[in-house]
Amino acid sequence: GDAARGQMSALAAAAAAAGASANEVRLATTFTLVHREELDRLKRNVDQLNKDFQRQQKRCKFVTSMLESQKEDLIRSGGSDGTFASAFMTFCVYPRCFLSSEDSLFCA
Repeated sequence: GDAARGQMSALAAAAAAAGASANEVRLATTFTLVHREELDRLKRNVDQLNKDFQRQQKRCKFVTSMLESQKEDLIRSGGSDGTFASAFMTFCVYPRCFLSSEDSLFCA
């Protein structure tokens, strides 16, 4: 679009200032098959990341609703042996306290 044309003209001006010929400028600013393939690859990556994000959001909502509906039973059934408390600390709290923010997000 307009942004690409503006970028191309800026590159052309920089190349001309560096002493490039008009042909060299045209070759340097041409949108080639390699560029098209790279653009297609990046678009596929964006699509896949969006799908993964939607799947993760759906999973997060499901887990949150399950925990909400079962929280009283989980806490009560944890009882005196502390099984629930231990598992909760190990898998939910510790990763968020001691790991990087990326690791914490992965554990979520």
